[in-house]
This record gives sequence, C-alpha cells and structure tokens, in this order.
Amino acid sequence: MMRLGSRRTGASLVEVIIAVTLFGFLGAGVVTMVGATYANQILASALVSARAYALEAAAAVDSIREQGFNQLTLTQSGVEFSGGRWRFRGEGSSDTLGPYARQVTLAGVARDSSGQIVPLGTPGSAEDTRTKAVTVRVTWTIGIIPYELALTRYATDGRARAWVQTDW
Repeated sequence: MMRLGSRRTGASLVEVIIAVTLFGFLGAGVVTMVGATYANQILASALVSARAYALEAAAAVDSIREQGFNQLTLTQSGVEFSGGRWRFRGEGSSDTLGPYARQVTLAGVARDSSGQIVPLGTPGSAEDTRTKAVTVRVTWTIGIIPYELALTRYATDGRARAWVQTDW
C-alpha cells in the first residue's frame, strides 16, 4: 500500500535506458567527429608535403632551364641535385622521398594567332619551340587510397630574341 506523503527516489528503468541511449549517441558522434578530424589532418599534412615536393621539382626545372633551355629535351624524368646543381635523372625515370613518388613531364606547346598557349595540333596554331609545358606529378598512398597532385607550369627560353625587321 502506498502512502500519500511518500516520494520515490532514484530513476526508473525507462529513464535509465533513455539516458544510456542519449549518451551512447553523443559518444558515437564525438568519436566519429574526432576520427574524421584526425583523417583530415593526415590528408592535409600529406598534401602540404606533396605540394612542397612538387614545387621543389618545378624550381629544379627552372634551374635546369637557366643552365640552358636546350637541356629541356626529355619527355619524362625525375630530378636530382648532384654536383652542386639540378639535373634530370634520365628518360622514363622518377624519384621518391618517403611515400611520395615524383615525375616531371615536358611537352611542347603551340600558340594561336593571338599568342595564347594552346595544345599542339590545335587548328590555326603554330608550335612554340621556345616554350615547354612542365607538369610535375606527385603520387602517394594513405592506407589503401592512392592520391595524386599535379602542377603545370611553362618554361620559356627567355634568352632567345625574336628578330623583327623594321627598315622596310
């Protein structure tokens, strides 16, 4: 028999189940959020390292171009610093640093009638023998997921002068 003035203390079974369920969802959400943040941080760090590795190769190609534009004859190569200067490793080669593999690709370009760079073979364009498209491709894997970063720049023979006849 229940008395009119008494109060029950403690939580009912339903209240306990609801509280445990809410804390379970909250905990799962926090764990998921922390895990995703950690994964994003790893990827961001890898992207920064890959970009630095690619920019180093782009600077190496600039250095090789300064040594002589005629050295930009390969189509695909790695780069290395040897004997106090940058050089290409050889046709078809690449270079690695930890999990990163890097390869430099050189390709000819053309210019249209307005002087804009266009792909070779574009109708109405002419090959620009003093400009090369330089693409640096860095690949790496995190876990089982492969990633790739590609940077494209243009190397121009700045020492060459176009001769224009002015005394017609």
